[in-house]
Amino acid sequence: MIKYDFQGLDGEATEPMIKELEEDREESQDPEVEFAIAGAVRECGGLEILLAMIQVCTFFIDICRLEHFCIWKFRLL
Repeated sequence: MIKYDFQGLDGEATEPMIKELEEDREESQDPEVEFAIAGAVRECGGLEILLAMIQVCTFFIDICRLEHFCIWKFRLL
């Protein structure tokens, strides 16, 4: 998360001023270990499942939009 604060001329900013970001000092993992879940998702058909879930969500969003449109339209009549 990045947060921007403007330092005021009359001193209202109370946070310390950061001039540089510290580097991540975490130990890096082997990419094969770090991204092993991607292989599992591929082997189990996880991508197709995720895409189907997105399609279902989109369908329900479209239904809600249609419902709101109908309510709006009937109020005008």
